[in-house]
Amino acid sequence: MVKRGLGRGLAEIAATDGIGPDLSSFVATESSAESAKDAANLANFATGNATDTPRIAVLWMIFGSLSFGTMNALVKYTSSLEGVDVWMIILVRSAVIAFAVAAFAASRGITLRVNNRKTMFLRCTVGLIAMILYFTALSRISIGQAVSLQYTGPLFVALLSGRVIHEEVSKGVVGLLISAFAGIVLIVSPDLSSIEPDAMLALGSGFFAAMA
Repeated sequence: MVKRGLGRGLAEIAATDGIGPDLSSFVATESSAESAKDAANLANFATGNATDTPRIAVLWMIFGSLSFGTMNALVKYTSSLEGVDVWMIILVRSAVIAFAVAAFAASRGITLRVNNRKTMFLRCTVGLIAMILYFTALSRISIGQAVSLQYTGPLFVALLSGRVIHEEVSKGVVGLLISAFAGIVLIVSPDLSSIEPDAMLALGSGFFAAMA
């Protein structure tokens, strides 16, 4: 008797001859050896022996997104505490990052020598401005509004790519940018009558993040 209903998986359905459409192309054929390899890569990352794979990259992206989300919440919370201001948060965050990067580089034998000091200094300055504006915005407006405006960075990258790095911007991209910036206007000024100054801080952080 053939089992029917929602309890069956794609593999079971694909293996059933003559019933329903051919779903064999949707069934994953990954071997247990490949799964074990991905698990070993995660376990061996601390020793520097991990092999990059698309799955590992996706996992790191998910971890990074969770980390950034947690950072946003912590910045919002700590900025509301008595005696804590944005400058203290920026100082502590930068110090922790500097220590973590130095420790990681030392454990891997990676040199932190800067070859192009002018470009690196410019990049760090622009990135610092973006962080100051973003953390200040987080302390003054809602997290959702601040994050939405700060994530306009890719829009500014597309907008400036033609002038800064001389890339060709297609008409389709220009049309999408116009519609995207129309949405930004609604975020900054929902009633289209006044502009919230603190929201402009988050928008400015997106611009400087794109420059960085």
